[in-house]
Amino acid sequence: MFDPKAYKEGSSGGYLDQAGVFLVVFTAYKGRDTNHNGNEFLNFKAVVIDGLPQGNKGKTFTQRMFITEKALGRLAAMCMSMGWSEPWDPQSDTSVKRVMLMRPFKARMTVEENAGKKYARIAFSERETSASERDTMDAWVAERMAGEFDDASGDTGDADDEAASTPQDTQRESKRGSVSGRSKGDDYDAPPPSDDDIPF
Repeated sequence: MFDPKAYKEGSSGGYLDQAGVFLVVFTAYKGRDTNHNGNEFLNFKAVVIDGLPQGNKGKTFTQRMFITEKALGRLAAMCMSMGWSEPWDPQSDTSVKRVMLMRPFKARMTVEENAGKKYARIAFSERETSASERDTMDAWVAERMAGEFDDASGDTGDADDEAASTPQDTQRESKRGSVSGRSKGDDYDAPPPSDDDIPF
């Protein structure tokens, strides 16, 4: 659903190239891979819901989440910020999509440069959120559940996504205030990450 009153110039998409603190959500799981050190990671596409600096709503970025032993603490913190605290299997793509997709959370973003291009990545996730931030994330989940959300790139998911992420899965844990696929969308040629040498 398009609301002309809510539209602001510069908020219609593109790649995120500013650092800041944003409300973000993983909208697509692009599979798993390993770096040259043999460390396995999960690839996600993400979109900005809101945050500061303004003007970045709808912008996208890619995120690697390493699932090595050294990186599990970071993965755990992100799960908790999404509102997920139950055990799950990172080796199962079905579990990855069920747990990691469509669950907005707050993240502090950094911007780095590689081969002359800027790219953003999550420095760390934050569990503390304000009432207005929780309202924004709740509204995003409600729109998604109502089938009204269409992200900046046009990814709308597929039947596999719907099976992996049910409305019950995406419901927020209201007491903590944190909410909680593989898309058939484009493969997006975002600037490549340069963190091959780190385990997370």
